[in-house]
Amino acid sequence: MQMLPPFYQSGNCVSPILLPLVPLHVFFALQPLIIIILTMHSLLLILLATLSLAQSSTNITLPPFVPVPPKQPTNTSLPYGSVLNHCYIPGTVALTFDDGPYIYTSRVLDVLAHHGARATFFINGRNRGHIDQFPELVKRAHEEGHQLGSHTWAHPSLPNLSKSQIRRQMTALESAFLRILGFYPTYMRAPFLAHSDDVLDVMDELGYHVIGASVDTKDYVFDDPDTNWRSFERFIDGLDAGGTVVLAHDSHRNTVEILVEDMLEEIESRGLSGKYLLIVRVDYADACMQLSRLVSVLVTTGGTGLSRPARELLGFLDVLF
Repeated sequence: MQMLPPFYQSGNCVSPILLPLVPLHVFFALQPLIIIILTMHSLLLILLATLSLAQSSTNITLPPFVPVPPKQPTNTSLPYGSVLNHCYIPGTVALTFDDGPYIYTSRVLDVLAHHGARATFFINGRNRGHIDQFPELVKRAHEEGHQLGSHTWAHPSLPNLSKSQIRRQMTALESAFLRILGFYPTYMRAPFLAHSDDVLDVMDELGYHVIGASVDTKDYVFDDPDTNWRSFERFIDGLDAGGTVVLAHDSHRNTVEILVEDMLEEIESRGLSGKYLLIVRVDYADACMQLSRLVSVLVTTGGTGLSRPARELLGFLDVLF
């Protein structure tokens, strides 16, 4: 009686249930085809598992939806839904930090306070940290005179989302700002600086000024004591080229421990002002826009949102006076 080789006897390739039904000479003739079919079956299972994992990773749980009414006409001097890359006041530099709040944000605030400088923090709801884990840092940044902006809830690439999903990324973070501060910002920076017509249309609809960058330090690439000097070199080159809006991250240790101090010292040595924010005055049109949207929330929720507009109004009065 002809015996199968040990490999096939073990059942590693063909199920033993099939063996009594297949003559040996036919089995050996079809051996290459069987191996190909089983290999393709395994690859298909791997592909399905990968797709399932990818889909689950994009199903991000967001806070409750905040209703957004249509954009109201305003007379603001700065455009909504357009990308702004430069400061327009001579002799000024705007330091901006993305991806916080995180465990290093407090150190950035300490260094800024030491130099008497102010910055803009574009905040995520959930990134390396979670906004609800660091509410005191968000409050501290606001209380110390820094500007806060939106960087979306979960840092996705916005051009890959539908308009509805883009709105959810923005209004979810607005809800978090309302819980913590009682108001939400009208400035935003898109993750990865990635824009599309749909992205800018939604920002125009929601009343957001979109901030880009003219000095990109790439500090997330050079987040190492031995390479951080390259981020500072990019900062120097960017200033020399006329850049004024500086992009860095308060979520990276070596940015906080090395780069921030170096940048502030360079700004001071050039006689520039590091106290410049992307917003240099309260824009009353922005205030009216937010209050209009919050009144809509109040009407839509049947009164359950009463405390949020009240807190927002108090937040604006605190800024104005």
